[in-house]
Amino acid sequence: MTAVNRDNNFDLLRLIAAFMVFAGHMSSLLGYPMPMFLWQSVNQIGVIIFFIIGGYLVTLSWERDGNVLRYFVKRFFRIFPAYAVCILLTAFVVGPLFTELPLEEYYHHPQFSAYFKNLLFRTQYFLPAVFSRNPMPDVLNGSYWCLVVEVVMYILIPVMFFVGEKLKIKKILFLFMAIASYLFSIVQIQFFPEWRCVIYDLDVAHAVTIVPYYFMGAAIAVCKPKREKFNLSIALTMFFAAHCLVIDYNGLAWAMEVLVFAYVIMTLGFTKPIWDLKNMDISYAFFVWGFLIQQMTIHILYNIVKLPVADFGVFLISLVITVLLSLLTERLVERPCRKLSARICASLQKKNEKTEGSKS
Repeated sequence: MTAVNRDNNFDLLRLIAAFMVFAGHMSSLLGYPMPMFLWQSVNQIGVIIFFIIGGYLVTLSWERDGNVLRYFVKRFFRIFPAYAVCILLTAFVVGPLFTELPLEEYYHHPQFSAYFKNLLFRTQYFLPAVFSRNPMPDVLNGSYWCLVVEVVMYILIPVMFFVGEKLKIKKILFLFMAIASYLFSIVQIQFFPEWRCVIYDLDVAHAVTIVPYYFMGAAIAVCKPKREKFNLSIALTMFFAAHCLVIDYNGLAWAMEVLVFAYVIMTLGFTKPIWDLKNMDISYAFFVWGFLIQQMTIHILYNIVKLPVADFGVFLISLVITVLLSLLTERLVERPCRKLSARICASLQKKNEKTEGSKS
C-alpha cells in the first residue's frame, strides 16, 4: 500500500495533527498549562505525527522518481508557496494593521527586515510592536521552527539513498539512522537535558526530539514490512502498555514513545480510509496559519473590541477563521502550485527522455 492510490488515512491523520498543534498552542497563548499526553505536549504530538508520515511519504516519493531535480521541484511546491504567502501577508498586512508603532518606524525597524529570513526557513518570531499586549506577547509564528528540520530531511533522504545504493546498504543505512537518532535523543534527554545549540536560528536540542520520527517513517518506507504487520489491536495494546509502564517523563518513557508512536501512526494510516481528503487537504495550510490567526483573534477580542468572550469562544472563533483561510489557501495557492509542479515535472521528464533518446 502506498500513498499513490490514497488508499490510506494519512491525509486525515495530518489534519488531526494540525488540529493538535492548534489546540496545544491555544492553551499557551491564553496562558493555560499545556495539555500533556504520553509525556508530550499535545502540539508536540501533532508535530510528531507530521514527521512520521512525512518521513514515510517523502521517502516513497523519492523511490517512485529518483530524479533529483523533479524531486526538489515537488518538495519546493509542497512546502514553500503557502508558507511564503503567509510570511508576506504577515509582514505587509497583519503587521501594519496591528503594530503599535507609526508605519514609517515599523517599516524601518530591524525586526521588519529580519522577518523575511523566514523565507529562507530561518525562523524569526517577531515583528515590531505586534501583539505586544497579548498574554503571550510579540510571537507571531510559534509553529515554524520545525519547517527547517523538514527541509533538512528533504535533503538527507536522497543523500542517504545515494550512499546506501552505492554501498549496497540502503536498508541497513536507513535503519541505522533511525536507531542512531533514537539513541542520541535518549542520551540527550536523559543525561544532557539543559544542552542547547543554536544553528541557523534553530535550537538543535529541540530538533533532536523530532528527527527520529522522520527516520522511523523513512525506514518503514524503505524496508517495506508487510501490511499485515501493522495490526490495530497490537497498536492499541502497545499504546496503553507504554502509558502504563512508565508513569514519569524520562529517557525511558521517551524511548518507548518513539517506537510506539511510529507503529501506532503507521497502523492507523494503513487502515481502511475513513474520509477521502484528496481534494481538500488543508492540513499544511492549517498548520501554517493557525498560530497567527489565534494571536490575531486574541488581540482583537482582548485589546481592541474588549468583548467578554469565554476562552472556549476564542478557540472556536480562531478555529473557524483558520479553517476558512486554509480552504482558501488550498484552493488559490496550493492546488494551482500542485498543478504547476506536475507540469514542470512532466516537462523535465520529456526533456530527459529526449536527451536519453538522442544519446542512444
